[in-house]
Amino acid sequence: PGNMTLAKATHMYMLALNGRGCHRTAFEVCKLLLCMFLPRDPLHALLHLDFLALRSKQFKQLHAISRGYIRQVAQVAGGTGDLELAAVLPSFAYSTGLGRFLEVETTLASVTEVTVEHLVDDQVPEHLEAHTRLLRAILAFPEVVPCLLEAIAAPVSAPVRGSLFLGLTWQEMFQSPPFSDADSFPRKSRE
Repeated sequence: PGNMTLAKATHMYMLALNGRGCHRTAFEVCKLLLCMFLPRDPLHALLHLDFLALRSKQFKQLHAISRGYIRQVAQVAGGTGDLELAAVLPSFAYSTGLGRFLEVETTLASVTEVTVEHLVDDQVPEHLEAHTRLLRAILAFPEVVPCLLEAIAAPVSAPVRGSLFLGLTWQEMFQSPPFSDADSFPRKSRE
């Protein structure tokens, strides 16, 4: 009980730091919260971690945590695990792609260079890694895209800008795979 009181106070401190614009400090406090209860996360600090990493521009740490967190939790719990958080949590899937995009000089035009091989292979050229990660996120968690469009107030009845299919609207796109059957997707890890 005493530990939980300290953890709740620390959690509130993290939220207050974030509210004051002290994103880097809030990020470090969030990591502390995760370490306090490893392998559990009773205060759901992990759900704040990717946002705080992006806000504090800690892109390398975001990628390192995404790659190593499950492995570390499995070791503490006495098991094994070699999954990335980006394969399990939609927020990490999109955040690691966005973080890579902000970290590495890349152009929007280079998205046309991404191939299916890049999407299934772990070895991706650096200038394509951000696009590849974001496309993987869209394919793994397509149900997030309509929420993102709603958040930026994009009209779903308007044609998709830059689409190869002229005149295709977001609404029509959501009625076709992978968006139309997003709820029925089996969630498999990439190995």
